[in-house]
Amino acid sequence: MKTKKCFCCKQEKPIIDFWKHKGRKDGLASVCKTCNAQKNRKWFLKQNDDTYRQKRRIYHQNHKEVRNKYARQWNRDLKIEVFNEYGAICECCGENHLEILTIDHIHGLQGQKRSLLGSKLYSWLKQNGYPKDNFRTLCMNCNFAYGKYGYCPHTEEG
Repeated sequence: MKTKKCFCCKQEKPIIDFWKHKGRKDGLASVCKTCNAQKNRKWFLKQNDDTYRQKRRIYHQNHKEVRNKYARQWNRDLKIEVFNEYGAICECCGENHLEILTIDHIHGLQGQKRSLLGSKLYSWLKQNGYPKDNFRTLCMNCNFAYGKYGYCPHTEEG
């Protein structure tokens, strides 16, 4: 039976006592499952300690502006990336201002996509390879008209 020495407890243990780790030469973690569980338990207790929670809460309150600035920039970069894939122009009226462009679900919101709005939708699109079959670029006005009336005044009259 093959064995390996745990980096933490320094004991020689069978390889079945180590998690798989693709980034290591031998394909196994350097710490055994027992030591890893103890480390994870310490981390969990620290994260759920009231004083630590209070410190995190205070930090987040004191750095709200920085965190919000970072989040806005991340969301904008993601939106630019999505519209580079789908085209940064409304397919109905030709509007090209990024601030008012949105992604339209051609067949409406269905199933799992119902909770996907804004940056959540953009993240989902990116993770799924930017599917083109059910999504298109529209401006907010055209998207609202299609959703509310089933047509857009730019293309046809009711």
